[in-house]
Amino acid sequence: MSESPERQADPQRREHARLEVGIDARIETYDGKLPARGLVPTLIQWDVPSHPAPLLPVSNVSLGDLASSHPEPALIREALTALGLDGRLAVTYDRDTRLAAMLRTPRGIVTLSS
Repeated sequence: MSESPERQADPQRREHARLEVGIDARIETYDGKLPARGLVPTLIQWDVPSHPAPLLPVSNVSLGDLASSHPEPALIREALTALGLDGRLAVTYDRDTRLAAMLRTPRGIVTLSS
Protein backbone atom coordinates (compact mmCIF):
# COMPACT_ATOMS: atom_id res chain seq x y z
CA MET A 1 0.00 0.00 0.00
CA SER A 2 1.64 3.21 -1.06
CA GLU A 3 1.62 6.03 1.39
CA SER A 4 0.17 9.37 0.39
CA PRO A 5 -0.83 12.48 2.32
CA GLU A 6 -4.31 10.95 2.60
CA ARG A 7 -3.28 7.46 3.65
CA GLN A 8 -0.78 6.11 6.14
CA ALA A 9 0.28 2.46 6.37
CA ASP A 10 0.91 0.54 9.57
CA PRO A 11 2.84 -2.73 9.01
CA GLN A 12 1.49 -5.73 10.95
CA ARG A 13 2.25 -9.45 11.11
CA ARG A 14 -0.10 -12.39 11.66
CA GLU A 15 0.68 -16.09 11.99
CA HIS A 16 1.01 -16.81 8.31
CA ALA A 17 1.04 -13.40 6.62
CA ARG A 18 2.40 -9.90 6.67
CA LEU A 19 -0.10 -7.10 6.09
CA GLU A 20 -0.34 -3.33 5.99
CA VAL A 21 -3.32 -1.52 7.42
CA GLY A 22 -4.20 1.78 5.74
CA ILE A 23 -5.90 4.60 7.60
CA ASP A 24 -7.46 7.41 5.57
CA ALA A 25 -6.09 10.55 7.22
CA ARG A 26 -8.76 12.70 5.54
CA ILE A 27 -11.32 11.08 7.84
CA GLU A 28 -9.38 11.13 11.12
CA THR A 29 -5.78 11.59 12.12
CA TYR A 30 -3.66 8.48 12.58
CA ASP A 31 -3.89 8.07 16.33
CA GLY A 32 -5.19 4.53 16.73
CA LYS A 33 -8.85 5.51 16.32
CA LEU A 34 -10.96 3.78 13.69
CA PRO A 35 -11.69 5.95 10.64
CA ALA A 36 -14.95 7.88 10.98
CA ARG A 37 -15.62 6.21 14.34
CA GLY A 38 -15.57 2.80 12.67
CA LEU A 39 -17.95 3.47 9.78
CA VAL A 40 -15.30 3.71 7.04
CA PRO A 41 -13.44 0.44 6.40
CA THR A 42 -9.78 0.17 7.25
CA LEU A 43 -7.94 -0.97 4.13
CA ILE A 44 -5.73 -4.04 4.38
CA GLN A 45 -3.06 -5.11 1.89
CA TRP A 46 -1.90 -8.70 2.45
CA ASP A 47 1.74 -9.38 1.56
CA VAL A 48 1.10 -13.00 0.56
CA PRO A 49 0.43 -14.72 -2.81
CA SER A 50 -3.24 -15.37 -2.01
CA HIS A 51 -5.76 -13.90 0.39
CA PRO A 52 -5.88 -15.79 3.75
CA ALA A 53 -9.72 -15.94 3.89
CA PRO A 54 -9.87 -19.51 2.48
CA LEU A 55 -7.91 -20.65 5.56
CA LEU A 56 -10.85 -19.72 7.83
CA PRO A 57 -13.28 -22.45 8.89
CA VAL A 58 -16.60 -22.67 7.04
CA SER A 59 -19.42 -20.86 8.86
CA ASN A 60 -23.20 -21.15 8.66
CA VAL A 61 -23.53 -17.43 9.49
CA SER A 62 -23.58 -14.79 6.75
CA LEU A 63 -23.93 -11.03 6.57
CA GLY A 64 -27.45 -9.94 5.72
CA ASP A 65 -27.23 -6.15 5.86
CA LEU A 66 -25.43 -3.18 7.41
CA ALA A 67 -26.92 0.10 8.66
CA SER A 68 -25.35 3.09 10.39
CA SER A 69 -25.82 6.61 11.70
CA HIS A 70 -23.32 9.46 12.10
CA PRO A 71 -23.38 13.20 12.94
CA GLU A 72 -21.97 13.91 9.44
CA PRO A 73 -23.50 11.29 7.12
CA ALA A 74 -22.44 13.14 3.95
CA LEU A 75 -18.78 12.83 5.00
CA ILE A 76 -19.18 9.08 5.49
CA ARG A 77 -21.01 8.63 2.16
CA GLU A 78 -18.24 10.58 0.39
CA ALA A 79 -15.52 8.41 1.93
CA LEU A 80 -17.39 5.21 1.05
CA THR A 81 -17.86 6.40 -2.55
CA ALA A 82 -14.12 7.15 -2.81
CA LEU A 83 -13.45 3.53 -1.79
CA GLY A 84 -15.88 2.18 -4.39
CA LEU A 85 -18.44 1.26 -1.72
CA ASP A 86 -21.21 3.63 -2.77
CA GLY A 87 -24.57 2.30 -1.60
CA ARG A 88 -23.10 -0.60 0.41
CA LEU A 89 -23.83 0.98 3.79
CA ALA A 90 -26.96 2.98 4.60
CA VAL A 91 -25.88 6.06 6.56
CA THR A 92 -28.44 8.28 8.27
CA TYR A 93 -28.07 11.29 10.55
CA ASP A 94 -27.91 10.90 14.32
CA ARG A 95 -25.88 12.78 16.91
CA ASP A 96 -24.35 9.43 17.93
CA THR A 97 -22.35 7.14 15.67
CA ARG A 98 -23.89 3.69 15.40
CA LEU A 99 -23.31 0.60 13.31
CA ALA A 100 -25.61 -2.42 13.07
CA ALA A 101 -24.95 -5.72 11.31
CA MET A 102 -27.78 -8.09 10.55
CA LEU A 103 -26.52 -11.68 10.40
CA ARG A 104 -28.31 -14.69 8.92
CA THR A 105 -27.93 -17.63 11.29
CA PRO A 106 -29.51 -21.10 11.50
CA ARG A 107 -31.84 -19.65 14.17
CA GLY A 108 -32.85 -16.60 12.11
CA ILE A 109 -31.66 -13.00 11.85
CA VAL A 110 -29.43 -11.71 14.64
CA THR A 111 -28.58 -8.01 14.92
CA LEU A 112 -25.31 -6.80 16.41
CA SER A 113 -25.17 -3.09 17.12
CA SER A 114 -22.88 -0.53 18.68
